[in-house]
Order: sequence, then structure tokens, then C-alpha cells
Amino acid sequence: MLFNSYAFVLGFLPLALALFFFLGRLNRVWAAAWLALASIAFYGYWSPKYIALLLGSVAFNFLCGRAIAKRAGSSGGRSE
Repeated sequence: MLFNSYAFVLGFLPLALALFFFLGRLNRVWAAAWLALASIAFYGYWSPKYIALLLGSVAFNFLCGRAIAKRAGSSGGRSE
């Protein structure tokens, strides 16, 4: 499935967006989790062998973000 395919434009995208906005009204964390799962499913449908790479990239970026936030917090707060 490609971004310009009918299956994506008429099927996957409307479903993903509808559930995202519905869940966003209930709970922002659920909406974000749904969007992450939908993204992984989309890329996994294209080529399942890259799911591990995608999850590894997500985990690495998450850990880097936490380390940056922790370091910024130790210097007295946010810089704006």
C-alpha cells in the first residue's frame, strides 16, 4: 500500500484519522498510542521485516528525548 493508493486514501487514512480524533476527545494518550500503532501497521503491511527497525528507532529516539529532558531539568528548568 502506497501513500497515493486508493486503499490508503479511501481506507486506511480515513479510518486512522477518525479513530485518532475520536480517541483524542476521550484521552490524548490513547489517541497518540493509536496513531503510533496505526503507523507501525502501515509500514508493517508494506514490509514486515522493517517493523523491528522501526521499533528500535522509536525506542532509541524516546530514550534520547528522555535523556535530553533530564539534562535540561538539571540545569534549572526549561529554556524558552
